[in-house]
Amino acid sequence: MNVYEELRQILDTHPSGAPKSEAFDEILKTLFTPEEAALAVCMSFRPKAAETIAEAAFLPPDTARDMLESMCKRGVIFSRDKKGLRLYGLLPTIPGLFEFPFMRGETSPMHKKLGRLWEEYHQEALGDAFSGNPSPDAGRPR
Repeated sequence: MNVYEELRQILDTHPSGAPKSEAFDEILKTLFTPEEAALAVCMSFRPKAAETIAEAAFLPPDTARDMLESMCKRGVIFSRDKKGLRLYGLLPTIPGLFEFPFMRGETSPMHKKLGRLWEEYHQEALGDAFSGNPSPDAGRPR
């Protein structure tokens, strides 16, 4: 299994999901370098310290921290500070990976490519996944 498929499977464990599709594979390859994807598979949706992630990825803490900060700046993972410690976590597909890379209002060729890929992904897999899952309020008496 390649690292991007491993990352997709982790993202798919979130309630918003990440159904398999060629477009989503390309989205992940556009957002994450192979090295970043390998680091991301050592993360979870629950934020962790850079040292913990580095240990799981067999990387020096400074190298992991630099990569994590770079990914945060691009909006492909998130960070937060808790009691003086910086923690890093995965973003779900939606909301998260879909919106965050666009929040700076940039219109680079990469952003245009992502826009096209997200549209393809919605048509290929994501729309079907969402339409097949009732909302949490469905069936609740009013």
